[in-house]
Amino acid sequence: MNKGLLIGVIVLGLIASLFVVFNYNSMFGLVVGFMTGGETTWNNNALGTNQGGIIHLAAMPGKGINPPKQFPKDLPVYSNSKIITLHIDTTQTPNLINIIMESDDDANTVHNFYKSEMQKNGWALKSENGSVFMTDWTKDIRKLSIMISQGKRGNPNTPGCSIMIN
Repeated sequence: MNKGLLIGVIVLGLIASLFVVFNYNSMFGLVVGFMTGGETTWNNNALGTNQGGIIHLAAMPGKGINPPKQFPKDLPVYSNSKIITLHIDTTQTPNLINIIMESDDDANTVHNFYKSEMQKNGWALKSENGSVFMTDWTKDIRKLSIMISQGKRGNPNTPGCSIMIN
């Protein structure tokens, strides 16, 4: 057996045992913090990092996350959805935001919600592509695109839909 491969297997085994023996959340946060260079915390069923005004949140499997206080108040979140990942860069003007959500509702229902609620919150519809439920919005100097696709996690054969906002 290759000596390097054997050492790699042993190291991975040690890391896996640390996850089992110690608190999974704190160990996972430690690993992610080391990889990203940011401080990680578990909050609202999510792993989060905050690096100088850049916020990354990722939900634990099967969970959704609540938006942080830096989330735009005029950006509606579909009530029957779970936020899976969220990225906000508060160092940019306007702030950059990327969101991935999932819902058990069909894509058409979610699309109609966003068409109505975005306008109620002062956003102007700039373009729409009905075949994939893609809309572009502007408000002041901000721009957003919303794409709603049938199915979850890229699988159109699953019930529900995926929502991406950036």
